[in-house]
Amino acid sequence: MSDISVVHIVAFESGDRAEQARICFAMDCHAEIYANYDELIAAAPETGVILAEDMGANGGIASLVSGMASEEFWLPIIAVAKSVEPRRVVEAVRAGASDYLAMPLDPTRLR
Repeated sequence: MSDISVVHIVAFESGDRAEQARICFAMDCHAEIYANYDELIAAAPETGVILAEDMGANGGIASLVSGMASEEFWLPIIAVAKSVEPRRVVEAVRAGASDYLAMPLDPTRLR
């Protein structure tokens, strides 16, 4: 991800958003933060990559992809979760996620 200058972070807890933003800033990336999928979809960013928390209760990554499609924009998505379940990984990748990472994030996985 070293050639990506903007990371759009969607995390449902403020502490998670802050932690992920710090990692991005340390990698010389600009971080835009969103509390949920709806905020990101409403912003409809044109550049960057999305680092999105995968929450099944919120429809998961498939819900995010569906919302992005309805607003006619697309950016690469990296799904993240505190508890990585194989079923959720498969669902996220099938929906369009490029990768799936465990939280807390390992900065070396984002390069």
